[in-house]
Amino acid sequence: MADIFNKKDIALKNPITADYCTITGLGISGSQSYATNVQIAYQQSITRRRTIGGQSQTAVIYGSLPQGQITMSRLAVDSSLSAVGTGAGWDICQPGELTITLGSACGSGGGTYTCTGCIVTGYSVSMEADSLTVMDNVTIEFMQMKK
Repeated sequence: MADIFNKKDIALKNPITADYCTITGLGISGSQSYATNVQIAYQQSITRRRTIGGQSQTAVIYGSLPQGQITMSRLAVDSSLSAVGTGAGWDICQPGELTITLGSACGSGGGTYTCTGCIVTGYSVSMEADSLTVMDNVTIEFMQMKK
């Protein structure tokens, strides 16, 4: 049934909220499966080639291998700092796997993303005296993301 402006009814969905998301892998599990901020970028470069002159006007478009990056800011506690530098993903010769599961306060999920070929490329700790906050920040490069 349409509304008074002759538009289709809106299908309302449950919101996906960050406080119900979990992160596992690369030494992160159990009580450490939280983060205050997670950003994921996954892209594939596209190259276009065209012919010059002549009668044929040919164009070719091809893609490169995809790659991605994850940046996480986590509230540092003693158990999360003990996992730093150990296990798969922290050693360039042993790539790891990271799984991020999106949750909802209303019960429905937002899906699960699994990143493979993960290598930690950056780690830092930031401290703020006013709010007594210590955060560990992790940057991870990965080769493939599956949903």
